[in-house]
Amino acid sequence: MNKLVFLLLLSVSIINGQEGADCSDDSSICDFDPSTFLKCVEGKCKCEDDLVWTTDNCTIPFGKPCEQETGPRCNSESFHTCADGQCACKDEEWKYDSKSDKCSLKEGAICEEDEPCYSNSKCEMEDSEEEGVCRCLGNFPPNKNRECLYDHGAQCDPGNNLCNSENRLISQCDPGNNLCNSENRLICNSATLRCECNAETKYDEVAKECRKPLDAECKDDVECSTLTVCSTDGKCDCAGTLVRGAAGNCVIEYEKQCGLDEHIGACDQEGNQICKGNKCVCIQDETMTYDQYLKSCYVPKGKRCYSNTNCHPDFTCDTKTNTCECGKDFIDEDDECKITFGKACREEGKIGQCSFSHNLVCGSTSNKCECKEKYVGIQRDSFTVCLGNYSASCTVPLNCNLDRSLTCNLSTKKCGCFYPNDQEYVEEEGACKSLVEGYCDLVESDSETKPRFISCGANMECVKTATGNSNECRCRQGFLELGRTCNTGNSNIAGLAFLLISGILVLIR
Repeated sequence: MNKLVFLLLLSVSIINGQEGADCSDDSSICDFDPSTFLKCVEGKCKCEDDLVWTTDNCTIPFGKPCEQETGPRCNSESFHTCADGQCACKDEEWKYDSKSDKCSLKEGAICEEDEPCYSNSKCEMEDSEEEGVCRCLGNFPPNKNRECLYDHGAQCDPGNNLCNSENRLISQCDPGNNLCNSENRLICNSATLRCECNAETKYDEVAKECRKPLDAECKDDVECSTLTVCSTDGKCDCAGTLVRGAAGNCVIEYEKQCGLDEHIGACDQEGNQICKGNKCVCIQDETMTYDQYLKSCYVPKGKRCYSNTNCHPDFTCDTKTNTCECGKDFIDEDDECKITFGKACREEGKIGQCSFSHNLVCGSTSNKCECKEKYVGIQRDSFTVCLGNYSASCTVPLNCNLDRSLTCNLSTKKCGCFYPNDQEYVEEEGACKSLVEGYCDLVESDSETKPRFISCGANMECVKTATGNSNECRCRQGFLELGRTCNTGNSNIAGLAFLLISGILVLIR
């Protein structure tokens, strides 16, 4: 056989042993070379079962079962090999890229010139060496899985996938596709084109990835941010003895030991604390005080300040005196700032309390300052004052509701009638009313220490006394006086008749 005949036969064999070759007249065209693993299907040569065509034969896809000695092979062109019964990458230095269907060497791996490095890296060869090292291109930093990807905050392109998915970052954010891994909570801000965490996570500067914040639902510790763990109730919580700080992060508790190991936490800087003498203390330990409720150090009222952030949220830094003073919605009481009626309050702590002198308490359900028991809110111009009703506890006369003719009985420390000898409390009206011959007002008083209007009891009227110097209550026409009260004529007659008959019966006996 001369050379021309040999080349002719070789070209025929190549044509016959190709995927897609026409086999409608002769099926043997497909299996001309058994190593190709082709078969004739509907007049065309196709790979058997789930095999895929490479350059010159059908191979087993990545991740599928394989045999070392017999049958089809893994795709060696893509650097696949048969390991532990399935097609995989050679060893741990290699990583599979699903987009290219190739195994590539990770960043830092030893490489030869014809071996591929993973995305965004290349094999850097030394002039005198036959081997090189895979290194990241440009400004791509290697992540913990030895991939070269953009990190948090880096500029990205929504048309590619260069954000660090292992750190739960991504650049592909087209709503029309499904390339974002929802389990990893990934997103690319299409407005800023920056790699960002999604709404459920925050970027953890220590872990260098997106992690869930405190109180977020979790299944494992690795989901939660640094210094937090996934608690038994399935939420991220502070680890060990750490507590929540002013900014909602996990910090070392006030006056606890610090500075021994930075990996176990730090003092609460947002709460104006530093580590001094291996103990968390206030930044200005000579002028600041610690608020147990807010977990923060603040400059107290009347002390020097430089800005509002130095003062407690209840205070403001007075620009004239450069001292912390009571802020809006607060009143100065016993050198402290107390909250007024209807404003938000809290039951714990020394600061953030309702005004005691204004008879306020912090409502257990409303968490707002409201009138204490047996006190009622009375509108006075632009504010509301709380005044005591009958029998309410009091310390000074002005604690009680003068509009209801009430004042503080200093001996009993209870609100009672303004004129106890000439008035009685009428529960239905919630006020004290004058008895017969008791004082009353014909006009409204403008006194701040006396009731504005003192009225008479039922069936009475206020008239001038015989001398004309004062006013007193008298029964109206048709009503008869009985024990300093006024009853209807019929009822009084019946009462007198009963007394008369009773007297006669006593005389007869």
